[in-house]
Amino acid sequence: MMRLTSQNRYRDGEWNRFVSVAAEHVQSVNSTTDMLKKQTQLKNTTRYGGSSRRSLATLSNFKEPVK
Repeated sequence: MMRLTSQNRYRDGEWNRFVSVAAEHVQSVNSTTDMLKKQTQLKNTTRYGGSSRRSLATLSNFKEPVK
């Protein structure tokens, strides 16, 4: 029976480096996602001057009734 540990493609050092690079990538993706969420929230609040896009919809409900 062959010993897989000696012929493994990922030796311990290579595997640890792979895992650390993958973890850094996940952290950068998460921080980018958080940044984009904050930008979107900021854009929605500054566009209509309200807390969200719903503020525009509530203003449009107060039109004069049609006679």
